[in-house]
Amino acid sequence: MWLGSPEPGRQVDAGIAVLVWAALSVLALRGLRLSRPAFVHVDVHNQAPPAPVVEVRAEIHMPNPEPPHHAPYVFPFLPPSPN
Repeated sequence: MWLGSPEPGRQVDAGIAVLVWAALSVLALRGLRLSRPAFVHVDVHNQAPPAPVVEVRAEIHMPNPEPPHHAPYVFPFLPPSPN
C-alpha cells in the first residue's frame, strides 16, 4: 500500500489498509456468526425429584466341596513308620 499510493495520501492509505486487515482478522479468528445466540431458560425454583430407593446386598456363593474319596489301605501295604 505504501509504495503503490501517491505521496500525499500514503499515510491515509496505509491506515485504511491496517483497519481493514484488523477487521478481517477479527472476523477470521472469532468466526462469522450471523444467527442470534440462543437463550436457554433454566427454572431454578423446581424441586429435584426424589432419590431412587436402592437396595445393595453382598452375597458370596461358594461351591460345596465334595468329600475326598480315598481308598482304604490294602493289607500288603503298610503306612510309613514314624521312625
